[in-house]
Amino acid sequence: MKKLITAAMTLALAAGMASAQVESANIVGYTTQALPTQRQIIIGVPFQNVGGGPVDLQDIVVSGVPADGMTVLWWWNKDTGIYTSAYWVELYDALGDPVGVNGWGDEVGWIAIDKTFAAGEGFWIKAPAGASVTVAGELVTATGDQPYLGIALPAEQQIQLTNPMPVESTDLQSITMDGVTPTGGTVLWWWNKDTRIYTSAYWVELYDALGEPVGGNGWGDGQDWIAIDKTFAAGEGFWIKA
Repeated sequence: MKKLITAAMTLALAAGMASAQVESANIVGYTTQALPTQRQIIIGVPFQNVGGGPVDLQDIVVSGVPADGMTVLWWWNKDTGIYTSAYWVELYDALGDPVGVNGWGDEVGWIAIDKTFAAGEGFWIKAPAGASVTVAGELVTATGDQPYLGIALPAEQQIQLTNPMPVESTDLQSITMDGVTPTGGTVLWWWNKDTRIYTSAYWVELYDALGEPVGGNGWGDGQDWIAIDKTFAAGEGFWIKA
């Protein structure tokens, strides 16, 4: 039996900070992010469902705003090459009667959408002022208490992923690639909600400002292969193509 941790308790694994116990083989908790007003942002799903398996869309909760369809969540289908959208609404059944709960529904009948996210997947979200989103579940762990995510990437298809450390920030350079050569063919990029542009990073053999190799692989710029300085907050997501 392990203890409940939250996004704020970044030292929980080391210091044993806890507020409750749960019946779970692994550590469980949640991340909550305030959403920038009417600006799109990628959110990650850094957890699996408690007991294993993917996280259900309906377990991703929005607070601080009405369930009136103004908050939109959408994800990229790597197989069909299109987005699917869901709206935070008061849910209705197929007969048009309210089911008594809020959740993610379609745009027409506000009927619940069936969708799951595997640990490590991500999605876009856009909401009015005051909104926050919470993703909860069970950490994916290695042997011991160090959380990690390992995701197999579809060949030459873009996919949204998440910060691999659910409860704390992660340096870009700690996200590593296996099975590919560090020649710039693997690209990672993230959306800057303030400037509204993407920043790209390439998996390369890193060089310093003088053009000398530093002796390691990492995420560099597209010109000189110099390491890029970037930190992902808990639950923050990014695109990747390999």
